[in-house]
Amino acid sequence: MMRKIVSLAAVLVLFSVLLSGCGGPGPEKTAQAALENTVSGNFDEAFKHFCKKMKDDMPPKELMDEIRKELEQFKFDFSGLKYEVVEEKGDTAKIRVSGTIKAKSESEEKNEDMDETIELIKEDGQWKVCE
Repeated sequence: MMRKIVSLAAVLVLFSVLLSGCGGPGPEKTAQAALENTVSGNFDEAFKHFCKKMKDDMPPKELMDEIRKELEQFKFDFSGLKYEVVEEKGDTAKIRVSGTIKAKSESEEKNEDMDETIELIKEDGQWKVCE
């Protein structure tokens, strides 16, 4: 069940863009905010960091509400994740996210290993996740 939830959250991240403006967070912090808010089911906050194209490609609200309900059953610990810039050229960047997400509910505790690359672009002067 946890793997399914993390997979659904990862799909949402792939369809999202994170904001990071001049004087604002860099691509690592943007990727971190987008991922952690998405996995936690805090989609309103996560969507602030998504590019326009990704927002347009989001699943229907009913599906998002169902995913949020599933995710709200867990408390997540992201302290085991590492964010590393693997490429930054002009208005594009790639951030490698590796490590382990810990999730705990009343009935189970899971660890999910992660090794993903998040692509970002600058949109309106701010970094956004856009894949």
